[in-house]
Amino acid sequence: MGCLSCVTACPSGVKYDQLIAATRPQIERNYPRGWGDRLLRHLIFSIFPYPQRLRLLLRPLGMYQQSGLQKLVRSLGFLKAVAPQLAAMESLLPQVTSQAFGDRVAPVNPAQGVRRFRVGLILGCVQRLFNPEVNDATVRVLTANGCEVIVPPSQGCCGALSHHQGQEVQAQGFVRQMIDSFADIDVDAIIINASGCGHTLKEYGQILAEDPDYAERARAFALKVKDVQEFLAEVGLTTPLAPLQETPLTVVYQDACHMLHGQKT
Repeated sequence: MGCLSCVTACPSGVKYDQLIAATRPQIERNYPRGWGDRLLRHLIFSIFPYPQRLRLLLRPLGMYQQSGLQKLVRSLGFLKAVAPQLAAMESLLPQVTSQAFGDRVAPVNPAQGVRRFRVGLILGCVQRLFNPEVNDATVRVLTANGCEVIVPPSQGCCGALSHHQGQEVQAQGFVRQMIDSFADIDVDAIIINASGCGHTLKEYGQILAEDPDYAERARAFALKVKDVQEFLAEVGLTTPLAPLQETPLTVVYQDACHMLHGQKT
């Protein structure tokens, strides 16, 4: 049910995404977990939402990949038998590159030509390390189409990882931090390029609905959140387009679940 297609398919319009989000903290509080599962979850929530902490692991991970140890571990297959969850995470481990050790996107990125809009960009926590080229491309496209792109250095995790796993208190803390990082910046839209994060960002009003100090600010923040594709489709492109190559190019587009069913875009 995490794909949220039930939200789109339900003829009665039941908000399954909100029901799931409300149930996960209940499970986290009441479901007993084994020590191994508790330890793994503690490590995940203590490291992954914090880019600077995660960067500390990059060098040993890079050595693990470059030394040939990764190929050996995968060929032997013992990790799957000993720790299936860890093996699943290891199988998805991207290649660690030098780009992961610092944020390359400038705090202020001027629009090319006449400025049409001023937007904020959320870099993400894991993506900025393992897929920084996505943020680079997002800035290039936005600036090429008349957008000044502001990237607050104080921003952290948007809270999606914690929110999706029922870590209610931690998620709320990340939400407040994100709102505060954009508090003094006047932008037309807040741009995100990861669909799962975008879905959570648009739910900020629900996440802090009972917080008297942040409830209204959270609702106002959520109204400004736009996926980059959603935003560009609304405002239109101004830069001339050209073929990527002379011969026809076949591409595949993946309509992410949280984009299609969660954000309805």
